[in-house]
Amino acid sequence: MKPNIKTATQTEDLGATQTVDPGAIVQVQLDSIVSVNLKEFLSDQKSLDLIVTELLKPNSQFWIERAKKQILMSTYRFIYRSAYFEGKFQLPLTQPEYWHFELHGNPKRDHSINGQDSVYMSYSWSTYILTDYESPGISEPQLETIGGQWVEPFILPADPYNLIQRTGYACIDEDTYQAGIPCQWIDITDHNTTNSPITAPLTAHMNPDNMLCEGQLVLDAQGDFIWEPTNFTDVNGGTVFKQKCVTGTNPSTLANNFHQINVTVPTDGNGYVTVRME
Repeated sequence: MKPNIKTATQTEDLGATQTVDPGAIVQVQLDSIVSVNLKEFLSDQKSLDLIVTELLKPNSQFWIERAKKQILMSTYRFIYRSAYFEGKFQLPLTQPEYWHFELHGNPKRDHSINGQDSVYMSYSWSTYILTDYESPGISEPQLETIGGQWVEPFILPADPYNLIQRTGYACIDEDTYQAGIPCQWIDITDHNTTNSPITAPLTAHMNPDNMLCEGQLVLDAQGDFIWEPTNFTDVNGGTVFKQKCVTGTNPSTLANNFHQINVTVPTDGNGYVTVRME
């Protein structure tokens, strides 16, 4: 999905002699579609029919809750806008209890969303951010003047829950991130920091085995993917295959997959402690 989130500032011109901050209101709007991807149920026609029947019934609360999950996936981008846009800063949204939804029509089922068999609902969403007079222009230069507007493009999953199931909470926003997930921590217990801090390089290498295509996928004469074996095996000892890919000749294609920074681990008692509550 490629919805646009539109923002606009509203306030009053109280004159140059006004000494009290008049404040500002930022109106935020979104038009989007949220769906239930039926791919998981296609192998069981009886269950599929029951699920589709239920989804096509009027149930505004179901679709609003699903739309909330979709919108919350914009949280990360709004908070860290400066990393995506030069000269722009965070524009955090209000809490969900201050959101307004308007559903359009009834749920529909077809293959219009990227060819996926889905039941979906169109909706509009809006909220108002109450802030001081200067902040809108600092966060977004287009909002510096009264009546200024800015359209922020997003690519959001049509079915937000399907994304969570596919990724296991990886690569999504803090709203659904869980700190207790395995492999989210780096074990540094073998570094002795009793007497002094230690500075060492922390390295991240993305896609080291080229399992993800970062170039052009190779298709057969029928337009289907060509799969090739890898050196990996699954839990049953079978060969793991990947899509055949021609990596681009531009060196920058793979250059940003590797990054290294120096990290200092402080002496004992001077760092942060995290506790997992059961």
